[in-house]
Amino acid sequence: MDNYLIGIVLSLLAGSISIYGLFTQVFVNEQRKSSYALSLYSLLFFNITVSLMLGYMFLRYFPLPLLGIVIPQVILSYILTYQYYSYTARVHEQTKILIILGSLCCFIMVLLFIGMLFSQLELIGDFFGWIAFLIGTIVKIPQIVHNYLRKSLEGYSYHYLLSNFFLSIVALISSLLLRLPIQSILINLRHIAFYSIELGQYFSYKKT
Repeated sequence: MDNYLIGIVLSLLAGSISIYGLFTQVFVNEQRKSSYALSLYSLLFFNITVSLMLGYMFLRYFPLPLLGIVIPQVILSYILTYQYYSYTARVHEQTKILIILGSLCCFIMVLLFIGMLFSQLELIGDFFGWIAFLIGTIVKIPQIVHNYLRKSLEGYSYHYLLSNFFLSIVALISSLLLRLPIQSILINLRHIAFYSIELGQYFSYKKT
């Protein structure tokens, strides 16, 4: 089995773990009829990041199986946002959610139009990748602060944290085997760092 095939299999494994983790958080929110454990800003940044990642992977011609595994992640991320909108958000937060996500759609459409106009879709894909990396670098900071202020991760799915930590390691190995662009490697290294911090918070606050 060559490195490319191993990389594809590991990517599909990582994607499946991610879908499982997201689903457990959706399930926890649905049971509690609340998303209070989640930071609104982290959630919105996450939506933006996964949307840009999908565009990055599509425009940079990633293998089709990888695209197929990312699409459910995008759908589940927006379900999490809908749950927050329905269960937890105040009126002014609901307005903020609609404005930010509406702006994101307009931003992506404008960039795609520019890319098609000048036949530079691959360059736009690279740009999406770097923006996803930069936004994703700060995506977890509001959530980590939110956890710290609450001194608790109650309502935050442990399976979501653990699965995302392990998937980041698997995805990093896959990115190296498939020789994906540098953005993919940096994104996975960032995931490992942030989920390590959140797992540390989980076990630390659980003892108190």
